[in-house]
Amino acid sequence: MNKRHTRIIFSLNSKGGSGNTAAMISLADYFIHNLGLEPVLIDCDLANKSHGSLSHAFKGTPKLDIRTENGLDQLLAIAVPAEEESEQDGGTRVVLADFGGGNEEDTVRWFDEMFDGLKDYDISFLGIGMLTSNVATAKGIISWSAELRDRISYLIIKNHMVGEDFSYLLETEIGRKFLRFWSSDHRHGEADDQHPERVGKPWPELAPSD
Repeated sequence: MNKRHTRIIFSLNSKGGSGNTAAMISLADYFIHNLGLEPVLIDCDLANKSHGSLSHAFKGTPKLDIRTENGLDQLLAIAVPAEEESEQDGGTRVVLADFGGGNEEDTVRWFDEMFDGLKDYDISFLGIGMLTSNVATAKGIISWSAELRDRISYLIIKNHMVGEDFSYLLETEIGRKFLRFWSSDHRHGEADDQHPERVGKPWPELAPSD
C-alpha cells in the first residue's frame, strides 16, 4: 500500500475579524460529520482567547506559537508524527491549522528554507484566504500568494458576513490587481472583471481512508 498522504490546510490570515477561524471551525466540522475524517487540529492563533477559537470549539486542540524559532517545525512534527513516517497505511491525514495574524513573514521564511527538503514526504499544502468587503483582505491574499506561489494550493472564500459591498474589486487598483492575479494562467483561477465572485479553486475531494 502507498504511504499515507498528509494534507496541511492553514489560514492565510493577514487581518483579524475576517472570518478565518470561523471558516476553519466549519471546515473541521464538515470533515468530521460529513466525510467521516478525523482531522488533526492545531490552534496557532494565540491572540484569539475568546470562545470562538479553534481550541475552544474542539476541546483538546493544542495551542502552538509558530512565531518561535522552531514553531513551524513543531507543527510539521504534529502533522507527520515520527512513528507514522514509515507506516504504509495509505489514505489521507488531514491537518487543520488556524494561523493568527502576523504569521506571514515567519511562514514564508520557513517555506523558503524547508520546502525543498519535504520532497521525501508525501505532503501537500492548502492555504485558505478570506476575502471580505475590506480591501485589506485582498491585499493580504495577494501578498501571501506572491510569496508562496505554487508551493501550495489555494481556496479563496468570499465572506459576505462582515459586509456586502465588494465594489472595490472593480473600483480600486488593489481590487483590480486581485482579479488580474487570480485570473492569470499560473493561478488557474476563474475570476474576471465580469465575474469577481469566481476566485480561487477548490482542492480535490478528500474521502475517508479504508
